[in-house]
Amino acid sequence: MARTFGNQVQENSQKKNVVTSTEHRCKTVNYTTEKLVGYDVTYRLEGKEGTLRTTFKPGPTLPVKDGQVVATSPTSG
Repeated sequence: MARTFGNQVQENSQKKNVVTSTEHRCKTVNYTTEKLVGYDVTYRLEGKEGTLRTTFKPGPTLPVKDGQVVATSPTSG
């Protein structure tokens, strides 16, 4: 079916009346979390007290190498 001139004029006119917009809806979300970053360990070696932070959960003893406490996980090496 052929379109009439009037229909074409109306269609062209309506295209000019179309408005496109983008809408953003945002909301602020506040939350807190706790993250374990390590264990602060106090130890005694040769009568002297020291502290260090380990990335692993220490057991009842820590390894000592060359007179120094080793602060790496026993399973990492």
